[in-house]
Amino acid sequence: MINKKKIAAFVPIKLNSRRLPNKNFLNLGNRPLAHYIFDTLHQIEELDSVYCYTSQSQIIKLLPDKTKLLPRPANLDGDDVSGNQLFDYAIQKLSNYDVIVLCHPTGPFVEAESLKQGIHAVISDDYDCAIAVEKLRTYAWFNGKPLNYEPNKMAQTQDLQPVFAETSGFYIFEREKYKKTKSRVGEKPAFIEVNRREAVDIDYPSDFAFAEHMLGYDEKEKALSFDRFFVDIVKEKAIHGKIRHYSFDLDGVIIDSIEVMEKSWCAVGGEYNLEIGFDEYKKHIGRPLHDILKMIGVPDTKIDSVAKSYSAQTRLHKDAIKSYPEVVEAIKVLKKDGYLISIVTSKPRERAEEIVEGLFGKDSGIVLVSPEDLPSKRGKPAPDPILLACCLNGCDPQETIYIGDMDVDKRAAKRAAVHFVHASWGYEELPELDEVWFGDAKSLCQYLYEISNAQSKEV
Repeated sequence: MINKKKIAAFVPIKLNSRRLPNKNFLNLGNRPLAHYIFDTLHQIEELDSVYCYTSQSQIIKLLPDKTKLLPRPANLDGDDVSGNQLFDYAIQKLSNYDVIVLCHPTGPFVEAESLKQGIHAVISDDYDCAIAVEKLRTYAWFNGKPLNYEPNKMAQTQDLQPVFAETSGFYIFEREKYKKTKSRVGEKPAFIEVNRREAVDIDYPSDFAFAEHMLGYDEKEKALSFDRFFVDIVKEKAIHGKIRHYSFDLDGVIIDSIEVMEKSWCAVGGEYNLEIGFDEYKKHIGRPLHDILKMIGVPDTKIDSVAKSYSAQTRLHKDAIKSYPEVVEAIKVLKKDGYLISIVTSKPRERAEEIVEGLFGKDSGIVLVSPEDLPSKRGKPAPDPILLACCLNGCDPQETIYIGDMDVDKRAAKRAAVHFVHASWGYEELPELDEVWFGDAKSLCQYLYEISNAQSKEV
């Protein structure tokens, strides 16, 4: 549909401000605060004009090119002037336009896509205005009464009815309707939900400080996801305690063998008429095979033969095993840098040796621990295999980081009193985030390198 409506955006602005002096031209990052919204507006093809609405014409020289001047009388600059008085004058002057976009320089992070969504909502005639709002799921009160919950029937915050708060980021409306109602909000508003970064509105010094922290935040990439908090805490502990030994789980951390496991289990299930799906088997990955078979209900009389058949099947499908190249490379780099390396797995030793030798060579110097190596025969979640890896490498648990992907790995590490890192690209999501965790192998490797570099600088 061709848009025949003329659309203008205007941004009220002045040099002086009471609560945060000169805020509109304070340097935010590498440019003045006011530049952000104008730069964004100039990206929007739907806009015919972008105006700076001010009584101080010299401001126009401080703004991006293509910005037009919409002058206003100085008497509209006073703190006692209402918003309606200020906007009325601008809208009268913008008589050649059908739709008006009102933005503020104090909302630097409003995104072009959000503005476009609002513009299209209004020009479609389905709505008579569009408002930037932030959706809040929190216990809200108004006039001394709860707004969206009953205190005697507490609900989880994620189950609350959301409250929509205007952010002042933008208001988009038809000029003719504003003239009649004297309101930037109509009867059929489109609520354009914006993220926390877009919702930033700077009035006080604390707001400006918050905006500075939000400069590098990317909502889509979750750039400030809370793994950083845990990483920094445990990294400090690790550096302070002098990590000497990195111990890795095999399946789900160094290799991806889930396809092999599933094919093998399905074949064995058919052979022995086991009505136990792979989903049930998968819940217990990380334990020794015989332990898994007992836990999922394989009859005791069949366990040995099922285990033998399963191991044979995994050999048949071994070519489907994939490695995580970043982790393999990280292990090689850490070994070269003088760190002790072990791999603690619940795989049978012969099968594990084949995989490890294929990835790292026959004389890699990597200590391998599997269930057969344990005098106790206790596999994970018992601490025995990790403690044996520490013994074979001649180091203390406090000098060790164990990297695993399953709850049994976490429990074994805690019982062994070693540091634990969760490789969440593996086979299980851990509900309790009381440890370091990483969503991809590259991030994990960067973390390990940072510890290594920091320790080498302390020497």
